[in-house]
Amino acid sequence: MKREFAVKRYIKTYVCVFLVLLFITLSACNRGEMQTGDVPPDYVANVKGHITVSYPLATDEESKLSLRYFAQSFMNKYSEATVSLDFSMGNTDARIASGDIGDVFFIWEEDTYTYGVENKVLMPIDAYLEVLDIDISNVYAGVYDLGTADGRLYMAARDFTQHVIIYNTTALDEQGLATPPADWTWEQFKEYCRKLTKEDADGTLTQIGASWNGAYPPILISFLEGWGGKWYDTVNKRVNFVSDDKVLRGFSEQIEAMEEGILKPTGISGSRAEKFSRLSFENSIFRSNVFPALHSAGLQYESANTARSVAEIFNVLRSKLTDSEFSKLFPVILTDRGFEFIDPTTIEINRETGEAQSRVFYCDPMNSNQKAKANGIMSFSVAF
Repeated sequence: MKREFAVKRYIKTYVCVFLVLLFITLSACNRGEMQTGDVPPDYVANVKGHITVSYPLATDEESKLSLRYFAQSFMNKYSEATVSLDFSMGNTDARIASGDIGDVFFIWEEDTYTYGVENKVLMPIDAYLEVLDIDISNVYAGVYDLGTADGRLYMAARDFTQHVIIYNTTALDEQGLATPPADWTWEQFKEYCRKLTKEDADGTLTQIGASWNGAYPPILISFLEGWGGKWYDTVNKRVNFVSDDKVLRGFSEQIEAMEEGILKPTGISGSRAEKFSRLSFENSIFRSNVFPALHSAGLQYESANTARSVAEIFNVLRSKLTDSEFSKLFPVILTDRGFEFIDPTTIEINRETGEAQSRVFYCDPMNSNQKAKANGIMSFSVAF
């Protein structure tokens, strides 16, 4: 199956707070002492001592290995400094209050102001850029600014990721839809989604045009600003989602697409969620993702058990069996309501003769356990 990635403009930064505390002498610092971040004239940094780095998001060996490379590179450069890594979980606020957190620790970029200015638990580090001869000319201004608050730099981004939309091009091909143009509009996007959205006889969606978390900031902000609206006031430091009609339109456009059933809703439950209960990654044609995860996301599309692949399995069996043998082996097929079984006719009918050779039946919604009882009910049935 082919896959293609369409890059969106909005950048979400996942920032690991590698404060330039790494570059200063921590061995002489008292953790209870307020650090102003200011340095005297002609200050020369003496990089030595022990540093602990707390990064709770490293839940797998690959993530931990990345951080270990950072630590080792730092120790290679500063031979009198040592770094230990802390991957333990826990509430950040509680760990800060108890002193049970590293000299360098992880925060999200939106917490820079809270921790740096309001709670004063981060030391400003901009004064050390010149002292340590750190050239920021090759750093994106937007990425640098994420670590600033009230004119001071409190955190440095370890990396950043681009937020993108990926889509299943095979699904577009099957629907006769061309590759989306680079300059396509929201209205064109919705029209694609309408053609790609499919539902079962009971109204349950078996495929949907698009799926993403509408409350996720990079996506939400794109809708707030997509029609020219402005939802924040940097002078008075206010946020307002209802005073600008263009911002409200951005809200309504996303909600209306969800209500129409072409965009999977975010955060619904109960009876309203039943219509979307069969949807998963594979049957959501347009999906949001972050840049480092694109390869694995594409592989999910490729390895998915699609309706076409299931039908092809039965066609192979037909080629190996006589019509009589196939009909005896598969007179009745009982299966769950997975996406791979949404087109029963491709399983039931011999595509060469047009003859129905089997019957496909589905378990009741949310009762795939009924498959286990199939052989006890009908000795000639096959359960998938």
